[in-house]
Amino acid sequence: FIIAAKLLVMVTRVIFENDLQLLLQASFCSLTFDTMGPIGQLKAVLSIGLGVAGATYKSFVAARAYDAGRTRITIPVISLGFVVFACAKVAAAYTHGTNGPESKAACPVGGPNRQWA
Repeated sequence: FIIAAKLLVMVTRVIFENDLQLLLQASFCSLTFDTMGPIGQLKAVLSIGLGVAGATYKSFVAARAYDAGRTRITIPVISLGFVVFACAKVAAAYTHGTNGPESKAACPVGGPNRQWA
């Protein structure tokens, strides 16, 4: 029972607190990236960078604290998957804009550079 409780606490602290928050923050940032100014974009990217560092650190600390074979490595791998996905969302928004490379033709409204093709 104690092992299951420790596992539940680790999953809750790492995945449900840090990783889902990071994924939501990266999603909202990538959706509104074109409408933000340069200072807002910098603040969002720095905030997500701190979230990435916190999630990565917390996943490895939790894995070190919980010693149960394969489960010890499973939680950090899942957590790092969330981190990589969030970083990819922000990188795609930074390089391609909100809707990808075809954003000018696909979306007539949104950011200041949106127009019908």
